[in-house]
Amino acid sequence: MDLEAIFWGYLPIIIALIEIYISIKLSIKNGTFFQWTFTVLICGLNVLAIYILARILLGAWPTYMPHFAILISTVFLGGQYSTNNYKFK
Repeated sequence: MDLEAIFWGYLPIIIALIEIYISIKLSIKNGTFFQWTFTVLICGLNVLAIYILARILLGAWPTYMPHFAILISTVFLGGQYSTNNYKFK
């Protein structure tokens, strides 16, 4: 296993799985409509990113699209976390 596969393949997969776990945990804790909307978006983007990264690790042509999807889902996770802490009045 080379260092490039670790940094550009396995590490983003681990980050995507952690984001999915945190998002689902936040939605279960506070099951509002916004929480579940964020969870669906985060899970969708991260599952797509994991699929593409797995294909890249198996020899497909590399692209940066899964890394952008993980970046966008990280922004969504920040939004989900901030709406979880903010109490609407």
